[in-house]
Amino acid sequence: MSQKNPRSLRRGGRWDGGGKALFASISQHIEDLANQHKLRVVLLLDEAHLLPMPVLDQLHILLNFQRDSKPWLSIVLVGLPELREILKRNVLQSLTGRIAIRVHLPPLDADQVKQYVRHRMAAAGCQREVFAQDGLLLISKATGGIMRRIDVLATRCLELAAPGKSNLVDATVAEAAIRDCAEALL
Repeated sequence: MSQKNPRSLRRGGRWDGGGKALFASISQHIEDLANQHKLRVVLLLDEAHLLPMPVLDQLHILLNFQRDSKPWLSIVLVGLPELREILKRNVLQSLTGRIAIRVHLPPLDADQVKQYVRHRMAAAGCQREVFAQDGLLLISKATGGIMRRIDVLATRCLELAAPGKSNLVDATVAEAAIRDCAEALL
């Protein structure tokens, strides 16, 4: 896998000569991957809601790369809900017109939060129940079902429970974690 420095796309929040040079470098890299290795490139831009408008405005140009009438590149924009609002701006019509699939992940309900946390624990190799029902309910309420917040709060719960050798993240542990993570849960 080949990666370019994503922070360079938004450093300074302006699209200056350095940004244009990076854009040209990325364009050349995509072309090289497509031509030399016969690969279809996927450009994943996380935190896309933080990208400057000029960067978003130029992304559609990258989508023009084709070989045998087939695109070389797919772009995946990942961001917070404000990304949808940003993409609605008239100046970005050339980009939004090329977005074939849009996915919005709504907040999880309490049962989905429970399933999500248990899945994450199982994926990490945990084979036992770590979060009590009352702890999960508080996590659900405090995070509003937003996965990023769930991850932050559940991680803090585990950090608080570990030193005390607690076998379970219950409401007491969850309440302490909620206090610790108050700013991150806004």
